[in-house]
Amino acid sequence: MRHRGRRSTQHTHVREGIYIKKLIKQINPACRIQVKSVQILTSLIRDTTISIMNEAFHLVQLSNKRTLSARDVQTSVRLCTVGEISRHAVSEGVKRVTNFNSAKQYPPQPPPAKTATPSSPSSIPAPPISHPPIIPHSYLKTKVKQMNYNYRISNSSMHYLSAVIEYLLSEILELSSNGAVSAKRTLIQPRDIFLAIANDIELHSMYGHVIIPGGGTKPLFNSLSF
Repeated sequence: MRHRGRRSTQHTHVREGIYIKKLIKQINPACRIQVKSVQILTSLIRDTTISIMNEAFHLVQLSNKRTLSARDVQTSVRLCTVGEISRHAVSEGVKRVTNFNSAKQYPPQPPPAKTATPSSPSSIPAPPISHPPIIPHSYLKTKVKQMNYNYRISNSSMHYLSAVIEYLLSEILELSSNGAVSAKRTLIQPRDIFLAIANDIELHSMYGHVIIPGGGTKPLFNSLSF
């Protein structure tokens, strides 16, 4: 029996869960994701974020700086990821920071006033068109500050981290949704996440040691068995 004024916590999600659902809509709009799968991905991505930031702050400490920069996060990503995942994650981070810097250099202009004569083309180049980030850098900055490192955090470093986290989540979600579709399902289950990691050599090197609740047993033969 529910009492008046008391909210049910059965369907509440952490902030990461909202971002994960937005990503899955971009990757495969026909797929949905279980609440337990959202919790698993949230734990995976939080562990990855902590590892990247611990390494990045260690680099800042070694260089005797007081501000965390995007270059520190980039070096940390190279150390914490492997293979093609590392290369693509770095590329996504660089593109996000470039768009961020372009937006600062070319802020949005107000619409021109209507005149009787045709307007001349503007001499200010337009910034590159990019999709808005799913994971806000402000949210990551708030969480990183809670790690109690006594350093300043640049906005560009959090934009870089946001792009890397989105890429890693998208990679896992794409493989998991492919597995669900192959099993003739539209719901991503923990088993799909487990198999997506187990069958990818780079994801397995990063998350193979993680125990996934509800993932089931490892298949006897897969792409990594040979």
